[in-house]
Amino acid sequence: MLVFRFLIVVALLSVSTFAQSNPYESDIRNFEQADLRNPPPTNSILFLGSSTIVGWNSLRAAFPEFNVLNRGFGGSQASDVLFFYDRIVPKYFPPLIVFYEGDNDLASGKSLSQVFADYTNFTALVQRDLPDAHILFVAIKPSPSRANILNQQRTFNERLREFTETSPKLHYADTFNPFLTSTGQFRPELYVADQLHLSAAGYALWESIIVPIVEDWAARYPVNVRKSERNGVLIDFGSANSLSGQPDPTVVHWNNMTTIGSSNNGSLSNLVTTAGTITPLSLQMVSRFNGANENGTLASTNFPATATRDSLFGNTETFSGLANITPIFKIAGLSPAQAYRVSFYASRMGVSDNRETRYTVSGLTNSFTDLNAANNTNTVSVITNVRPSTHGELRVELSPGPNNNNANHFTYLGALRLEWTISTPRDALLIQPTRTGTGLALQVRANAGMTYRLESSTNLVDWDEVRTITMQSDSEQIGVEEAKTAAFYRLVKL
Repeated sequence: MLVFRFLIVVALLSVSTFAQSNPYESDIRNFEQADLRNPPPTNSILFLGSSTIVGWNSLRAAFPEFNVLNRGFGGSQASDVLFFYDRIVPKYFPPLIVFYEGDNDLASGKSLSQVFADYTNFTALVQRDLPDAHILFVAIKPSPSRANILNQQRTFNERLREFTETSPKLHYADTFNPFLTSTGQFRPELYVADQLHLSAAGYALWESIIVPIVEDWAARYPVNVRKSERNGVLIDFGSANSLSGQPDPTVVHWNNMTTIGSSNNGSLSNLVTTAGTITPLSLQMVSRFNGANENGTLASTNFPATATRDSLFGNTETFSGLANITPIFKIAGLSPAQAYRVSFYASRMGVSDNRETRYTVSGLTNSFTDLNAANNTNTVSVITNVRPSTHGELRVELSPGPNNNNANHFTYLGALRLEWTISTPRDALLIQPTRTGTGLALQVRANAGMTYRLESSTNLVDWDEVRTITMQSDSEQIGVEEAKTAAFYRLVKL
């Protein structure tokens, strides 16, 4: 029997009042609410920092192969990250933390020693709670509006670089020297009008420095931080004339729909992952497609031309002798305890009308997303946090979207990507205690599919069973009756 980490709930009102003393409390609460709506994968690279991190709008595009999580909050200093550390770092179990602070710290008048102490304290906390995690410290960037602290920034960055050399789990990105000319002058084109925050050119330079370091880290310290290349399935919906993954399927493996798309009961068994691993997953047709259209784009950067040039289609009005064709299929063999991400792609070039398709995915809950295939090159429509039925199935139905004005109301599907994250074993966490009338609600984060016993205590010696919990997802709210003003709670894995 294993006892997992405690959350101590003491004087809830006092805790809430204390938390309000930091001006960034609302930012952190927004992060927590976002986590409840859509829990991030536990293998995400965590980006922490001030407004330069917040404004990194191209972050996901810069790391298309990785799960990334932006938890920057504008105006913050390293001391603010320390203040909220328990709420924004250990619960994510990041294998790599990309950290950018110090800019506002020095500008506020703090000494080099004060700021450096915050960095070393942050490192100590990470090493204590996440001993396998690495930290990439991003150097303080120079900016024309803060020219008065340029020498302090240079000195601090050199000290930080030396600090990262003390451990193989610490890394340094030099975003100071490349932002100056060869003669040490500022480069105004790298900043927006305030000459402090980065312009598009500034972020392009920023990414050219940081991205290679992250990619090198991922190559040298293999962990599961990549997306579909390791935990995903790709399905090409098209004709037998254009099979994806051919002639060399060893790069990225695909599953090709050929003749079964025109069947009401055809199936494709033992789908393979993009790495070529055979799975128990299967695709089973429920209601057929009409046929294949081969007028898709050849210029997509998201998928190969073999997948984008053709799509299977449906239609409402009569076309090729068939009417009311509403394609439906299901993916079986999924884990009911696992959350999935489903991406849809289709392309039909050379048309002037709207050919929007609605993709409805049904499992434990129903979700839908819309995509207009007309002249589409790179747009992908995504549904996240999808849960299969208790039988491990997802049902996918195509129908005309509300903006579809084509005379035949064509619907299309060219490629489907199914992704999932393998859960990393971790301590169970109880987070966000809140009062609900006369009771207490505990937001529990633990491993989906696992069973725990919730226990309470008033003295950390005598423990009483509250209830047994089998987690249906990684995050659930548990009501607790007769809450005491001061109590302790823990989870015991059964």
